[in-house]
Amino acid sequence: MSESSKSLMPAVLVKEYAYCPRYAYFMLFLNGVDRITESMRSSLESHVEHYRDVVINLCNGYSVYFEYHMSSNSLGIHGVIDAVCVGGEVIVVDLKPLSRVTKRSLMGRHRHFLYQVVAYSMIAEEVFKRSVKRAYILAKDGPLEVRITPALKREVVGIINELRRMVMREDLPRSMAEGWKCNYCVFKRFCLPMRDAMVR
Repeated sequence: MSESSKSLMPAVLVKEYAYCPRYAYFMLFLNGVDRITESMRSSLESHVEHYRDVVINLCNGYSVYFEYHMSSNSLGIHGVIDAVCVGGEVIVVDLKPLSRVTKRSLMGRHRHFLYQVVAYSMIAEEVFKRSVKRAYILAKDGPLEVRITPALKREVVGIINELRRMVMREDLPRSMAEGWKCNYCVFKRFCLPMRDAMVR
């Protein structure tokens, strides 16, 4: 990683902040906490190799770069993108092999996945100096095409700005307080007591 990349925020924080702002806060400010769940560990170990042929077929005739580190100085973020296809156009592919993702779920419970692939697409635009019109989320039931729109880009920039303010102020953000999210959260032993204290 270059020296300039070290001062940039990880792009994955866009996804985490959209999921729960407090989760992103704990990722940044809590050291020594194992944030990797068993399902995440299994995915990290196998998903790129397992889906390599699927991605190559999806981007037929394109040059495909796997686990490609890219950074955007203008956005102030960097990350390792699962796959970038470069040919007649630039296409970002984000792998979510353990999740059932649909067009409908991207508007609701998986909205954070949508913001992540849009953020990666925006980084790719800066790196390759070309507009990215579409991306794919390769989920459990196969590839799902995502159109990269100006409106989605503005939403992602808004999240990045909120992240930047959180980092500068080091303020504990609001809790999402959604039970189904909290039940699976690796930070709940820190977060829930704080939330309960604030409610009293």
